[in-house]
Amino acid sequence: MAGVAPCRRASRLASTSLIALLAAAPLTPAAGSDFLRELQRFLHDEATAVVHLRSMYLDRTNPPETRNSAAWAGGGWVGLETGWLYDTLQLGAVGYTTQPLWALPPTADGTALLKPGGYGFFALGQAYASARALGQVFTGYRQFINEL
Repeated sequence: MAGVAPCRRASRLASTSLIALLAAAPLTPAAGSDFLRELQRFLHDEATAVVHLRSMYLDRTNPPETRNSAAWAGGGWVGLETGWLYDTLQLGAVGYTTQPLWALPPTADGTALLKPGGYGFFALGQAYASARALGQVFTGYRQFINEL
């Protein structure tokens, strides 16, 4: 339980800081409308979302002393990347999932398409923040890097 209190304090501090930032940003009506336009551009106009669906079927013949297993799993990923807030900050996240569509036997553990017991799963694969400064883009946390 000792690790719970610092986590709650950090979460409370982050949410308080975000509220203070949002409250202080529109100091005048003109600045408020500029901030709202910038926020709309950040969250809607320049934001991109992707949904990628896929499925896989595997029928595995095991040695005679074990049962054969077959499974059909569906899933994919859902991602969101915001636009640039004041051309300085960008956020992104991608979640991945695999869910059982059909399995024989229903607890088909031998296919490795699903969790043990034939259950599906969800994982947050990417969650990152990018910042632009000094002509460079700095990106931190979980991200996909394509070196090709």
